[in-house]
Amino acid sequence: MQKWTKGKAKEKVDHAVFVDKATHEKLITGIPKIGKHVSVSQVIEKYKVVGSIARMVLKQLADSGAIKSVEQHSKQGLFTPVAVAVEKAAVTTGPAEKDAGKKAACP
Repeated sequence: MQKWTKGKAKEKVDHAVFVDKATHEKLITGIPKIGKHVSVSQVIEKYKVVGSIARMVLKQLADSGAIKSVEQHSKQGLFTPVAVAVEKAAVTTGPAEKDAGKKAACP
């Protein structure tokens, strides 16, 4: 009997399993510049590396202080660059101090 449908076949991705020194430096310098939020999936897609390498590099960057962990889960982590975290902290503290001064001035 002949099978008429072949079914869906997922494409095999060819991501790097080993990282040389030049690629490692590119990862270390480029990941904090990705955007507001950095996740393992973004690193995998942009730099074409396997998930274990992406998690390892993100952990190195978090330990060195280049990025800050926002949310950590057993399977997926969410990070933000330190510059964005500092800006967000400055924005949230700035208006609160201004509002406090206005409330005290107007009885």
